Amino acid sequence: MAATANPNKTVMEWCKVFHAQGTENYTSSITFMKQLSVIAISTITYLKNLVPDDCYTVENFAGHRLRILKAQCEDEMAQFLSSALTHAFDALEKKYLHKLALCFYEDECKLENLMEYHIFEYQYTAGGVSMNVHSKTQNNQKQSVKCTFEDIKTQTMFLIRACIVMLESSQRALPPRADISLRLYYNDDAPEGYQAPGYRCDESSDHLEPTAARAIKLGCVQTPYHKLVARTYTRDEMDIDAVVSSLHHYIKLGCVQTPFHKLVARTYTRDEMDIDAVVSSLHHYIKLGCVQTPYSLPQARRTHLH
Repeated sequence: MAATANPNKTVMEWCKVFHAQGTENYTSSITFMKQLSVIAISTITYLKNLVPDDCYTVENFAGHRLRILKAQCEDEMAQFLSSALTHAFDALEKKYLHKLALCFYEDECKLENLMEYHIFEYQYTAGGVSMNVHSKTQNNQKQSVKCTFEDIKTQTMFLIRACIVMLESSQRALPPRADISLRLYYNDDAPEGYQAPGYRCDESSDHLEPTAARAIKLGCVQTPYHKLVARTYTRDEMDIDAVVSSLHHYIKLGCVQTPFHKLVARTYTRDEMDIDAVVSSLHHYIKLGCVQTPYSLPQARRTHLH
């Protein structure tokens, strides 16, 4: 379901959540990219029930209830994650950060215990920094894309929705002794021996490469200065085709528009249904009348994160 309000209100709501529009300049773009990283990771950890609910703030945007990890938390795991993200952004600001991997383990943080991971990959260009978020090492083909505010908003909401669908559809609850790690990978511009604050060099085997081929692309967000491609991996078997397909098979129910607002309603169910019969039935109701004001419109909300 998508609802579009007037442009100024939409921008104000966006900037409240993401702290920047993301299109004005490099500073705006990198501010947006940091917050998008935090929101993406917060969405993952919230749906995995990693930390208590009171470790998140709740923000509403475009019908979504976003949980965002607080900067200061009483819970030890939540505070570790929040501090680790903040310290990782030191490398991002210096253009040294190539990848940030959020890894989930069954018991200790060892390769044989790895259950799933999510990678945020950053690329830097002459115009700024580009960020690819995925769960495997893979070169991404470059292509020209539109970078308007509406495009960025649409891509961002799709990416968040894709994270929700993937986690709700394919992944089991964390075991009682689960642990996490954040692993940083630096590019060639990083000075020899550089480590982001709080991080240390790990000489053990790469935890990501053995399962790289099984990672699934979730979506892409691009600003004039950054690009983010999201992928995920889990060792549990899942119906990849069904999960990916569900992201694209929302059914449009209808559209209502006033001179100031527009609302488009869509629905999705994972159960099988005769779509042609459903759509056909929508056209066989008898219209009794219509009432419209210049200002009033029903409010639409998504319920994935309630």
